[in-house]
Formats: sequence, C-alpha cells, structure tokens
Amino acid sequence: MTEIIPRSTENTTEARVNPKQGRNPRPQPPMRCAAPAAPEPIEARDLLESIHNTGLHWWSIIDSLLLADEGAANGTREGLERLPQWAIDRLKDQGRHESSYDEHRQKSNHLSEWLSIAEGSGSRFRFEIWTSKGSRLSLRHESLLEASEALDELKPEYPDAFIIKAHAMWSTSYSQVCLNPDLLDTLIGSVTHIGTSFGSQGEDDQFTVQDETGRQVVVSATPLRQHPVYDRLNKRGKEVVDHYLLHDKPRKEAIRKAAAERDAGAAP
Repeated sequence: MTEIIPRSTENTTEARVNPKQGRNPRPQPPMRCAAPAAPEPIEARDLLESIHNTGLHWWSIIDSLLLADEGAANGTREGLERLPQWAIDRLKDQGRHESSYDEHRQKSNHLSEWLSIAEGSGSRFRFEIWTSKGSRLSLRHESLLEASEALDELKPEYPDAFIIKAHAMWSTSYSQVCLNPDLLDTLIGSVTHIGTSFGSQGEDDQFTVQDETGRQVVVSATPLRQHPVYDRLNKRGKEVVDHYLLHDKPRKEAIRKAAAERDAGAAP
C-alpha cells in the first residue's frame, strides 16, 4: 500500500471562496495593477509651438469675422448680416488686431532663435553687407557686432553699404535689398515669375522674379510693368502681372475706398 505523505502547509496560499460557486479548488494569484505612466516631458519648443498655434487660432477667428463683415458691407458676401458697430470696434481693439499678430509673430521668432542658440545649434540667421545696387560685399557674419566691424572697414570705399539679417538657409535675402526696384537693373538673361505675396493693410501685392543666375528681386506690379525687364519676363509672369493691374488692384482699391467712406460716415 502506497504511503501518503501530507504536503507541507508552509508558504501555501489559501484558496478564496466564491459565495456563488463555493470553495475554489485553485488559488487565484493577486491581480497586478499597472502603474500609471509618467507624464511625457514638455520641451520648450513644444510649448512655443502650442502658444503660437493658440494665438494664431484666435487671431484667425477674429480676422474671419472682420472679413465677413467687410464682405457684407460691399456686397461680395450675399446673405450675411453686418456686425454691430460695437462688436467691430471690440474686435479691432483700436487697431490692436493687426499689430498684436505682428508682435506675437516677432516675439515667437525671437524666442525660437534664443532656444536654437541655447540648444547649441547656433543662430539660424547670418548678417550680410550689401550695397544699394545689389552687390553683396560680405556674408556669413554670426553676430551684428562682427558685421558692424566689417561695415566700418568697407564704408570708405562703399558709402552706401548697409547690414541686413538673412536666414542661413536662404539662397537670397528676402529683405529691404530685395524690395528695392533698382535691383531690377541687375537681373541677367531671361526672367521668371516665381511667387506672389499678398499685401496687407492697404499695401500692394509683391511679385518675386528670378533671373538665370538665381538672383531674386521682390517688387510691386507697377514698377515691374514699367521696367524694361518686363519684356524678358516669362509668359505666365506677364499674365499674372497684367491680371493684377487690370482686375485685382482696382477691385481692392474699390473695397478700401468703400470701407473708408463707410468708416467716415459712421464717425460721430
């Protein structure tokens, strides 16, 4: 006869009793609760992007309301009712609607630049020295102080030299030197229209043209149309410039005139 050896009760777990089914013959291991995940670290750039997106969101809503009211006033948005004057005044905030966006954008760019320097990536901008005729005398200065020292050395020979701030990845500086219509004289060979930026606050649209060497100049439509370089502009570029001068510009001027007359009539 086989001898039955009793199992030791040491280090054993007593089975829990299910009140509906009776004693469970097998012990149930304790449930393991998952520890809550640690929050992801928030980086400064993520916070900057979130602030920028939030500001842009509310600015876009206010701007869309003002544009809709202008459309209702000049008849281009049929079926829309005009906003009360008190609401328009509140949305415009005495001109702060436009200026606050520019201020927000500038401060965001400055903070992004500081973060880039703090990360050890260096500045995203360089300082260059140009003349009013479109000649670049010096480039890739990493600080304004360094560029100023170079400008002092060049001033005796080039009295019209000045400093501009250019992005390190830009092939051509989109700055005051590009906005000079005199630079149209420096374009070589065939010229191509490569882009248009829409003017704001009553300004004309700006047209970017590029020659065979890659030099780019940003200028409004009227001086571009009157300049001899217009004859060397590609066909599509001529169509864009002509359409703006014949249709878009008169329409925008009529809208601005109607808005000015409305504001003048509403003034006490």
